[in-house]
Amino acid sequence: MARSHQITYLRPAFGGDRLRLTTWITTLRKARSTRQYKFLRLSDDTVLATGATDWVFVDAVSHRPRTIPASVSGCFELVTALEDS
Repeated sequence: MARSHQITYLRPAFGGDRLRLTTWITTLRKARSTRQYKFLRLSDDTVLATGATDWVFVDAVSHRPRTIPASVSGCFELVTALEDS
Protein backbone atom coordinates (compact mmCIF):
# COMPACT_ATOMS: atom_id res chain seq x y z
CA MET A 1 0.00 0.00 0.00
CA ALA A 2 1.32 3.47 -0.82
CA ARG A 3 1.97 5.43 2.37
CA SER A 4 3.13 8.69 0.78
CA HIS A 5 4.20 10.17 -2.56
CA GLN A 6 6.62 12.99 -3.31
CA ILE A 7 6.88 14.47 -6.83
CA THR A 8 9.09 17.30 -8.06
CA TYR A 9 8.04 18.72 -11.42
CA LEU A 10 11.02 20.21 -13.25
CA ARG A 11 9.84 20.78 -16.84
CA PRO A 12 6.57 20.31 -18.74
CA ALA A 13 5.75 17.43 -21.06
CA PHE A 14 3.70 18.05 -24.19
CA GLY A 15 1.35 15.96 -26.31
CA GLY A 16 3.33 13.65 -28.54
CA ASP A 17 6.43 13.65 -26.32
CA ARG A 18 7.97 10.20 -25.90
CA LEU A 19 8.97 9.63 -22.28
CA ARG A 20 11.03 7.10 -20.39
CA LEU A 21 10.16 6.29 -16.80
CA THR A 22 12.93 4.80 -14.70
CA THR A 23 12.13 3.36 -11.28
CA TRP A 24 14.31 1.74 -8.62
CA ILE A 25 14.15 0.74 -4.96
CA THR A 26 16.44 2.65 -2.60
CA THR A 27 15.43 1.27 0.79
CA LEU A 28 13.94 -2.01 1.94
CA ARG A 29 13.10 -2.21 5.61
CA LYS A 30 11.09 -4.68 7.69
CA ALA A 31 7.63 -3.74 6.32
CA ARG A 32 8.43 -0.66 4.22
CA SER A 33 10.31 0.24 1.08
CA THR A 34 11.04 3.37 -0.94
CA ARG A 35 10.82 3.42 -4.71
CA GLN A 36 12.16 6.41 -6.65
CA TYR A 37 11.22 7.57 -10.14
CA LYS A 38 12.67 9.68 -12.94
CA PHE A 39 10.71 10.86 -16.00
CA LEU A 40 12.86 11.70 -19.03
CA ARG A 41 11.85 13.22 -22.40
CA LEU A 42 13.57 11.09 -25.04
CA SER A 43 13.98 13.78 -27.72
CA ASP A 44 16.36 15.91 -25.65
CA ASP A 45 17.20 13.79 -22.56
CA THR A 46 15.55 16.37 -20.30
CA VAL A 47 14.48 15.19 -16.84
CA LEU A 48 10.87 16.32 -16.49
CA ALA A 49 10.09 15.03 -13.00
CA THR A 50 11.48 13.02 -10.12
CA GLY A 51 9.63 11.34 -7.32
CA ALA A 52 9.51 8.79 -4.56
CA THR A 53 6.86 6.58 -2.99
CA ASP A 54 7.02 5.10 0.49
CA TRP A 55 5.35 1.67 0.38
CA VAL A 56 4.10 -0.47 3.27
CA PHE A 57 3.67 -4.24 2.88
CA VAL A 58 0.19 -5.08 4.19
CA ASP A 59 -1.33 -8.43 5.13
CA ALA A 60 -4.28 -9.11 2.80
CA VAL A 61 -6.41 -10.59 5.60
CA SER A 62 -5.68 -8.39 8.62
CA HIS A 63 -4.96 -5.21 6.61
CA ARG A 64 -2.08 -4.50 8.98
CA PRO A 65 1.58 -3.94 8.09
CA ARG A 66 3.66 -7.11 8.06
CA THR A 67 7.24 -8.08 7.42
CA ILE A 68 8.06 -8.27 3.73
CA PRO A 69 8.61 -11.98 2.97
CA ALA A 70 12.02 -12.96 1.60
CA SER A 71 10.23 -14.37 -1.45
CA VAL A 72 9.15 -10.79 -2.26
CA SER A 73 12.15 -8.75 -1.10
CA GLY A 74 14.51 -11.19 -2.82
CA CYS A 75 13.02 -10.19 -6.18
CA PHE A 76 14.44 -6.68 -5.93
CA GLU A 77 17.93 -5.20 -6.00
CA LEU A 78 18.55 -2.07 -3.93
CA VAL A 79 19.99 0.84 -5.89
CA THR A 80 21.29 3.70 -3.77
CA ALA A 81 22.33 5.95 -6.66
CA LEU A 82 21.05 5.74 -10.23
CA GLU A 83 23.76 6.26 -12.82
CA ASP A 84 22.81 8.51 -15.74
CA SER A 85 22.70 6.58 -18.98
